[in-house]
Amino acid sequence: MATWEVRDDLPAGWVAAYRTPVKAAHIARNPHVTCSYWNPRQNAAFVDGVAGWVEDEDVKRDVWELYRQGSPPGVGYDPIRYWRGGPADPGYSLLRIDPFRVQVLRGTDLRSRIWQPQDASRPSRREPR
Repeated sequence: MATWEVRDDLPAGWVAAYRTPVKAAHIARNPHVTCSYWNPRQNAAFVDGVAGWVEDEDVKRDVWELYRQGSPPGVGYDPIRYWRGGPADPGYSLLRIDPFRVQVLRGTDLRSRIWQPQDASRPSRREPR
């Protein structure tokens, strides 16, 4: 599950993952992703973004702590359950998701709000970090 934070005044999503050959090929071919969230009251959120692999070890350690601390509430888990070597485990990889559209839909009346970055231009492929 993705965890989210604001970096440089923009939302950033993080997905701790195993960098399997299939997953790596999919992201290399088409880095556009959608994350969706729903609850039983029919509230939903949809995030469209561009994903890329993170190579920066400091960022990987920071995000490891986000997961471990449970940020945001109810989302986190201790990644040590999957990567016994901690953030330096060779199997631990990290995807960053840079949203270009976020829609929040309220189930009670189906009103929605849409966020897009100020420049509103849809990002294209970008180099992995």
